[in-house]
Amino acid sequence: MKELIIGFKFLLQGFSYITRPGLRRYFIIPLLLNILVFGLLTYYGFGFIQQALGWLIPEGDSIWLDISRVLSLIILTPVLVIAVFLVASTLANFIASPFNDFLSERIEIVVRGTTGPDKKLLQVIAGMGPVLVGELRKYVYFGVIFLLITVLTITPIINLIFLPIAPFVWVIFGAWMLSLEYLAYPMQNHQHTFSQTRTFARSRRMRTMGFGLAVLLTTLIPLVNFIVIPAAVAGATLFWINTGAKISENKL
Repeated sequence: MKELIIGFKFLLQGFSYITRPGLRRYFIIPLLLNILVFGLLTYYGFGFIQQALGWLIPEGDSIWLDISRVLSLIILTPVLVIAVFLVASTLANFIASPFNDFLSERIEIVVRGTTGPDKKLLQVIAGMGPVLVGELRKYVYFGVIFLLITVLTITPIINLIFLPIAPFVWVIFGAWMLSLEYLAYPMQNHQHTFSQTRTFARSRRMRTMGFGLAVLLTTLIPLVNFIVIPAAVAGATLFWINTGAKISENKL
């Protein structure tokens, strides 16, 4: 529990960091991209949720089907909401990844009290190619797990067994995915691969899950979710500085 709380606090610290003078300008572009992507996907996503519920929930007049519909509605609604917001968060992060990478770098410079390269906006844009390629590799990992859980959730007969635990599985997956998503930014600034990011996350599993749960919960809060991405980048950077940077390289 202590480790979960420590991980949770990193996101709260992230919110305070992005409002500091000298750092505010670095999250403006990620913030605007986040508002655009979340706004569009939320609008279309809730239309998808209504259609998906109509398709997945059984129809009929018997008492058992009525009970089944109520239970399915209770279970599937949070599952679909989490899935939509995870997709929105993933897409927003992919588009804003070069700027998130830059924001993480600037936060580390401020925290450590050191100086760093004075990158300009055009330099960040010029370096988008390699960053986006790295992001695609990361999303292949996320995509395989996402599809597997989705298949278990919607496949007839199989989902009768899986549905009771589906919300918990989606929450755990969402927290783990978001933790890896944001921890990758400070770690790749230190030339660590995504495989090494996963190794580090597993070595601090409960702290990682605490951070991921905090990000997931705030992602589900309207309006607050617009500023979650820069705050999570800041929180993950603080996580790395206070935890990961103290681990020797040979352990990664």
